[in-house]
Amino acid sequence: MAKNDYSVIVCIILSYMYECLKAGKQVELELMNPEALKLCDNYWMYIIRHLVKDGYIEGVLCTHTKEGYSFTFDDINITPKGIEYLQENSYMQKAKETVSSLANFTSLTSALVKMGLTVAKL
Repeated sequence: MAKNDYSVIVCIILSYMYECLKAGKQVELELMNPEALKLCDNYWMYIIRHLVKDGYIEGVLCTHTKEGYSFTFDDINITPKGIEYLQENSYMQKAKETVSSLANFTSLTSALVKMGLTVAKL
């Protein structure tokens, strides 16, 4: 898998949110914005929109406008369904291996490392 594959990005985002939840810390949106993840805006919006739609994250209001989508964030967090997906889904297991082999390719993975997380051990 490439570092910008959907499953890899989802793994990074959900892993980060889960570690924040367990540590009692708030999710820092600037660590998972398109620039930090080195993604184009449309791809990032697609990922966030589907994480919300699929019930893996909460605290995001997606609004469709003529110009595209806009997001309002209010206490964004991973859901129990997101935790289960992260731990049980076979694509997430493959993505964890990819993330582990891509050591520190974004500020988000750097933040995960600083929090003591190695994604493969989730």
